[in-house]
Amino acid sequence: MQFSSKGDIFDKLRPFIQRYEIGESFLQHPNYYGLYYDIGMKMKPRGILEIGVRFGYSALSMILGCEGKTNFIGIDAEMYNPGSNSVATESIKSVIKGTCSIDNINTAHIKSINLSHEFKPDIIHVDACHTELGMIHDLNLVLPHMNDHTALIVDDMNHPGHQGLGAACDEFARENGLSVDTYDSLTGTKVLTK
Repeated sequence: MQFSSKGDIFDKLRPFIQRYEIGESFLQHPNYYGLYYDIGMKMKPRGILEIGVRFGYSALSMILGCEGKTNFIGIDAEMYNPGSNSVATESIKSVIKGTCSIDNINTAHIKSINLSHEFKPDIIHVDACHTELGMIHDLNLVLPHMNDHTALIVDDMNHPGHQGLGAACDEFARENGLSVDTYDSLTGTKVLTK
């Protein structure tokens, strides 16, 4: 399945944006949150699993795209913004029709992610540790939760401050028999599928 940006969804996200971030260019980039919105709209996920939630803007974009008809599990260690998990939880719960939980966990310190048998993530989003080793660790954590219909989204592949992530992601995909589609978003996004 191919995705495209649905353009600027800034107006839909505006109620959830932190006041001090309202003028940030990443929020209004036409190929960033619009891509997440389109992924949610086309995939209509039963569940979304996200590592690296922060204030929940990516999750909200996908959830708004599928009209809130999903369940969400997030993992974020609040390394950038202490208290962001409670802000994201409140925002997501205001639009989601399913369940929402966000755990304050540093994925570098865990060896697996335990999900209930009822939770089936059709979308997995990895946007946490921006080192090659950290990203590969997070990808290995979520790999067992992929099914034949899962889109595994990996963000910041071309971020100027994080060189080598795109190549490492491509190598991970090859080693695990996954297909890769690359999208020209704000800082480069890859979608891996079985």
